[in-house]
Amino acid sequence: MNIKNIVPKLTALLTLTITLFICIKFYSIFSNDLLGQVALATDEIQYLFWSKQLEFGYFSKPPFIALVLRVSSELCTETGPCVRVLQPLAITVATFFVIATTHLFTKSLNLSFLAGLLFISLPLITFYSQFATTDAWLLCFWSVSFFCFANAIYSDRLYWWLTCGVFIGLGLLTKYSMMFFLISAFIFLISTKSLSSYKPWLSLVTVLLVFSPNIFWNISLEFPTLQHHLEMTAIDQSISLNFSSLLEFFLGQLIVLNPIFFVLFVFTCIFYFKRRRAKVNVFKRELENSTRKFELLFYFIFPFFFSILVLSLIGETEINWASPISICFCILIVVWLKDCQQLPQFRSSLVNTALGLGITLNVLFLILFLNGPKLLRYHGLENNINLNPYAQVYGYQELANALKPTLEKHNPIIVSDDRNILANLSVYLHPFKVKTQKNAAKIDHHWDLMYALSPDEIATKELLIIFHQPINEDSLARLKLRLASKFKKVTLIRDEVISNLKLARNKEKGIMVFLVSNIKPLNL
Repeated sequence: MNIKNIVPKLTALLTLTITLFICIKFYSIFSNDLLGQVALATDEIQYLFWSKQLEFGYFSKPPFIALVLRVSSELCTETGPCVRVLQPLAITVATFFVIATTHLFTKSLNLSFLAGLLFISLPLITFYSQFATTDAWLLCFWSVSFFCFANAIYSDRLYWWLTCGVFIGLGLLTKYSMMFFLISAFIFLISTKSLSSYKPWLSLVTVLLVFSPNIFWNISLEFPTLQHHLEMTAIDQSISLNFSSLLEFFLGQLIVLNPIFFVLFVFTCIFYFKRRRAKVNVFKRELENSTRKFELLFYFIFPFFFSILVLSLIGETEINWASPISICFCILIVVWLKDCQQLPQFRSSLVNTALGLGITLNVLFLILFLNGPKLLRYHGLENNINLNPYAQVYGYQELANALKPTLEKHNPIIVSDDRNILANLSVYLHPFKVKTQKNAAKIDHHWDLMYALSPDEIATKELLIIFHQPINEDSLARLKLRLASKFKKVTLIRDEVISNLKLARNKEKGIMVFLVSNIKPLNL
């Protein structure tokens, strides 16, 4: 079978297509007709708040995302979608290194750019190129680290080992799931009996040096991030099997990695395992010890994927937790395509058709996703919180604007126990103080850790306390009674905008705002 039947004849065509994807993703961030009209989500707002006060770590994440948003916010004149501008850049870098690694494996420019096209068009990548989250930068550093690791394996040059260590360290400073890169690399090095060399260990020392600022930050605060992640995965609780969560995670991977590509991936696995069982060297054209190539790709997919799969069985997981497998996922499919030359004509035609349908499906997802707000509004679904994923960002800026007159008049400390409110008001109402009234030893978010209301502030300052809960006459009376038992002065802020506001378009909850001061002696 001629390889020209699998990929376009000209690398330029693939390059142009990838460039078009990148340009579209940059454009959509700024376009008010596309995702430019979507306000920042709570996580984005939280990272933006962190960027105003740079530290070596934060409650739930390492520091790199805050540094990125510090740079992007300096480029923007206002708080808004503009701060997402560097996300497509991270995806562009990741795509480049997917191409570079594929070329290392195949020596084919056409196949290399095809791998880049598969990667940048994935639904997963489309999503994370548009929002200011840690995942785009995790993918960026994972792809660079994998390229360096592959070169280190095949050349054994110290330069590649040290460079790999630097980028793994940067990945860990971006998101802790980069730890799975170390696990996969360690398993591969054990399987190939490569740990006797000093170079991998020197690479590990480099990783620890780069990552050390966050390690020391966690030590100084008694590892709040570790406790947070244990709670997220429910590892610190009694274990019970949750098959619905397992199924939900698996189906989520089918969607974000493209179901057609997933089927091709399964065929790829079958193909290589059959060849290995038959002791056929499927890579003899490229490298002297060429069977390591597909083993290397598998080691960076399966340990990570099955670890998250097990976590989904015993606790809660998010669909993006295994996102870095998308890098080797795309490379592996394309490496397999080179060996499809040996398939019968009928089967190769099926592969070509599946590949074309998969890319078409990705393009359709891109179009629908970027036009999502417009389509939801056109069909009258913008208030449907079950169908509208953008609903979660609604109302926080309106709440901030409604509170400004009271804040400018009284200059109180804003208090809430809702992370969404705390994060949004910390940015939209800067420089007013925003704090949480932590009543228990358990720390639930960054404000509990770093911005808890002190007894002195309660005793001496006016407080603007915000509640987000179901509202009726009884709940309002109970709140007034509770506050009156603690403070001598309690005033309900009556504002039409606040009264009608439904944060995240949640019709079951409303907003109640009280201005309180002069705490009673018994409550000191």
